[in-house]
Amino acid sequence: MIYYYDSKGTKYKGKIHICPKCGREKVIRASRNPTFCKKCMIGTRKTDVKDNEIYILESDRKRSRAIKVKCSICKREYLRRKNHRCKTSICKQCICNHNGKLSYKNGYGSYVERAINHYGKICSICESIKNIEVHHIDFDRTNNEIENLKVLCKSCHKKVHWKERKKDPVWMKAFRENRSGEKGPSKLTKDQVRKIRSLYPKYSHKQLAKMFNCGGSTIGHIVNKRTWK
Repeated sequence: MIYYYDSKGTKYKGKIHICPKCGREKVIRASRNPTFCKKCMIGTRKTDVKDNEIYILESDRKRSRAIKVKCSICKREYLRRKNHRCKTSICKQCICNHNGKLSYKNGYGSYVERAINHYGKICSICESIKNIEVHHIDFDRTNNEIENLKVLCKSCHKKVHWKERKKDPVWMKAFRENRSGEKGPSKLTKDQVRKIRSLYPKYSHKQLAKMFNCGGSTIGHIVNKRTWK
C-alpha cells in the first residue's frame, strides 16, 4: 500500500504517477488524475504566459495577454489586450481627439516618461517619492518641451494649481458663492440644508438623498451636524 503525505503531514491513499512528457515518477494522492507533473504543467494552462508572448502588466499581480495593433488613424503601433471587446483598432490619443477631449501633443505617457528620466522620480519641492506627477510650468498642457515640465508629488501639484487659481477673480467669485461653509464647493445651498433637517424625521436618509440628488452619507452628516454647523 502506497501513502501520500501533504505539507502538514496528513496521511492519504497514494499512487505512482508517471509524467508522459518528461517520464518523471512521483507519488500523488489517489483521488487526483493530473496529465503532467507540476514542472511540465507550466505554460499549458490558460493563465500562464509563455516566454515568446507579449503581455501587459495591469497591476503587481494581474497580467493579461496582449497583441501589437496598428492604429487605423495615426498608423502607430501599440499594445492592446488580446481579449479586448472593441473590434476597432484606435489608440487612446486618437480616441481623445475623436471625442473632442483634450489630447496631448506628444502623448501623455511620452512626456511623463521623459520628465521622470530627465529630473528623476522625486518631487522637486518636498523631495517625496510617492504619488509622483508631472506639472506644466506655463499651465499649457500642449507644450510638452522638457524645459516646461516639472516633477511634483500629488500634494505639491494641487498647491501650485491652487495658487494660480487664486489669481483669477472670476473663478474665486464663483468658488465663494458656491461654498458650503468650511471645506469647499457644494451641490447644496443653505435653504436646502434647512429643509433636509426639517424633513428628516418624516423621511429616511435614502429618500432624502433621492430628493436632493446627493449621497446618503451626506444626509447623515448634515442631520448629525458634522457639516453645515
